[in-house]
Amino acid sequence: MSTEHLEYTSGRILLNEKLLSTDYVKQRLRRPSEDDDLYRSLFNEFSLTKNMNEEVFLHYFDQLCTLIVKSKGSINPDQFCRDAVQFYSSMKGITKSPPNTIGISKYLFEVLRTNKTSLPSEKIMISFLMTFGSWTQCNSFKDSCYNLLVSRIQQCCFSLDSFSNPLSQRSLMLDKILERSVSQLGPILFLYAYQLGNTNVYSNQDYDMPRTLKNFLLYCAKSTIFLLKWSTSVLLVNYFSAADYSQRSHNFSNLLPYIIDLTYQEAGNTTIIKVFTKLCSLPLDMYPLALISKILKGAPDINKVLVEVDYVSFISNVINDYYNEEEKYIAEGTSFKLSLCLNILAHLGMVNDKNKLRISSGPASTLVSNTLVKHLEILKYMRTSECKGNIDIRIANKAIYCSTNLTFAACTILRSLSRSASLLRSQFKSDNNVQLLIEILSVNGEDLYVPYQYDSEEKLKSLILNILANLVLELNSPKRSINYSVLLGLVRGFLENGKSEELVCASLSLLRNSLFSSDEFFIQKFKENVPATLILKYSKSKNDKIKLSSLNIIRNLFACSLDVSNYIFDEFKDINQGPECKFIDFLKGELCHSQNMEIVLSLCYIISNLSVWQPVNKIFIVKNEGLMMIMKEYLAKPINQFPNTDLAWSIKSCISWIVMNVLTNGSMEESERICHVDLEDASLADPTQRAKLLISWGFLNSLGDMIHSCDDVDSRLVLNKAFVLLNTIGTTLH
Repeated sequence: MSTEHLEYTSGRILLNEKLLSTDYVKQRLRRPSEDDDLYRSLFNEFSLTKNMNEEVFLHYFDQLCTLIVKSKGSINPDQFCRDAVQFYSSMKGITKSPPNTIGISKYLFEVLRTNKTSLPSEKIMISFLMTFGSWTQCNSFKDSCYNLLVSRIQQCCFSLDSFSNPLSQRSLMLDKILERSVSQLGPILFLYAYQLGNTNVYSNQDYDMPRTLKNFLLYCAKSTIFLLKWSTSVLLVNYFSAADYSQRSHNFSNLLPYIIDLTYQEAGNTTIIKVFTKLCSLPLDMYPLALISKILKGAPDINKVLVEVDYVSFISNVINDYYNEEEKYIAEGTSFKLSLCLNILAHLGMVNDKNKLRISSGPASTLVSNTLVKHLEILKYMRTSECKGNIDIRIANKAIYCSTNLTFAACTILRSLSRSASLLRSQFKSDNNVQLLIEILSVNGEDLYVPYQYDSEEKLKSLILNILANLVLELNSPKRSINYSVLLGLVRGFLENGKSEELVCASLSLLRNSLFSSDEFFIQKFKENVPATLILKYSKSKNDKIKLSSLNIIRNLFACSLDVSNYIFDEFKDINQGPECKFIDFLKGELCHSQNMEIVLSLCYIISNLSVWQPVNKIFIVKNEGLMMIMKEYLAKPINQFPNTDLAWSIKSCISWIVMNVLTNGSMEESERICHVDLEDASLADPTQRAKLLISWGFLNSLGDMIHSCDDVDSRLVLNKAFVLLNTIGTTLH
């Protein structure tokens, strides 16, 4: 191509005004001998350029789409569709704005419907629709896919009316027709499956596939013809994933045996998979193994069925076949398949500890460890000066994307294994994975010389924090081997940044679990590295999940010791400029306004833990009539007015403990009364007076009523103990 068509400026390719002129493009396209030269030259130049001018591409793309539609067949769309897919594939991760493909998509559907094109041309058009279909008008695309499929089935010489009821047995004549027609039906089935699976664009909850088509697809899913079995299975899994949720588990259970069989056949049909994946631009999540992963995500309980057929051994064999630790690089398709294997094993490990032990001693263990090492190496290289000067952005972007996905899958396995007490005491104590996780956690994606993939990094780091949260919860886990100063420094950074609610939740979960066992070592590290003011700030969050986690941290801190309780009071004074009793007012306000019963329970536990320590705390709690009356209302509230029965009895039991706590530990010394309590409240230093006040507010009657209606043995025992203690102390004569 001559230089009049292209200008090179600072490494960018720019099209001059002449080339962008509609008239000029029309003139070139009228000369068939030059059409291919124009397309090929432009797309080759674009695909080889490191820094792409997206605005120019979108403008040119739109003009060509318009011209092809207006040509009404005089311009063959094959070449454009092929090159557009090739070009866009090279631009993944860089192109942010969607091209306008509505007009040409409608045109291509019409061409496909007439069935006058060759099969190779048809696959090229379907490849284009697969690549750009998510940016078209969703409902019209879905209807076009459905109409095209029904039309193609009819063209194959049979009617869907014969499938008004499921066929009880195979039809030899129908199977022969399907065998002859599979090359025509397969691509259309994949296209329809693609649109049904595009749940990011539209909701398919209200879509009910016609019964005749559903029966036809179920018949095809049982076929011995691999391509037919594969394409219909993808379609059905995507449909059941998006359709009626209440029937999802049932539908998947019926379909699962055929999907399992499909994955067993995958190894013997790799050529078919590669050919159709390339020709039709099939997404990687249409791999047979990906269907198992989707089913497990939609109906996790199905993992028991896979365990029964020893799917752990099958997946382990797949890993052995595809993973070679001597190879320096892993291809995108292989990386995706290995990610699927790890995700599936993570689900199977949830069934029981026996499976966890099998997985941890199998090939997945080596893959997980090597994946963490390799990902850390990639991250470190991507922030070096050597990388900055030599990197191809598109290649680096794909490398980070594949590595992050595989690492996420590896961490999914680790999270599953970290829920096993025996593995916490053995594997996590002996291997280097914990240190690798912390190092990955410490890398800031914004420091890399590649486009920042914030969502992927956020999800990966949140998952790593959840793994570490499981590790510190186990009393015999390798707590002392963790560099808590580094880890808590990272957690503090995530909390101070606060942009990602997912990272904040995961960080708070780690702190909550670490404080669960009242470990003095960790408490000291916490006080040195994480200001309690951060936790108190998040306890006022509008996000219930964040609020609950932060309140549970406070709950665990108050359960530690008197010194820690005083530490929280001091931190609270720093942000509220008030005495200790203001903290009680804060708890009262939260308890009064919360509609989330888990938050209510957490607040009650904080008050319960607070009431264990200094007698002065008991007085501050009891003298706050507003707080006590809110708790009395929860104590007296009928069980059927709570959203959850177990949670209701937990709240009532916790309030019963509060009643017992404020009545025990004797009375205060005279010096304590003078220092901490106003003269008008001095009488509350006597437990008897506190008991009489609670009785006057109706606590005794409420406890008695609940004992009679309680059918939970443990809760009735606590309620009864509180009733007896309150009645005994409150009716004592002096």
